[in-house]
Amino acid sequence: MSAGYNARHLGNGHLRLVQHVGDFIELQLGTAQRRQQFSEHTQRVDDLRGERDHGDDRHRAHIARHGLQHAEASCNAEDEINHDALGESC
Repeated sequence: MSAGYNARHLGNGHLRLVQHVGDFIELQLGTAQRRQQFSEHTQRVDDLRGERDHGDDRHRAHIARHGLQHAEASCNAEDEINHDALGESC
């Protein structure tokens, strides 16, 4: 009886170890996937910030060319088109 019990006990322990290793591998794969998604997200945010900064430069150039009042009116008209993705206005 004790030899059968020991074999069953070791077998169950081995099975639990394999399950833990499998869980660990899934966890690591999930972590790698989340890191990749976060990296892609930060790249998109950086891209949008670059577009926003480019828009700010265009706005400053517009002010220099046409004066503040005209530039603000123009920016307000373009605001819905160019800045909605950022949730910001000029």
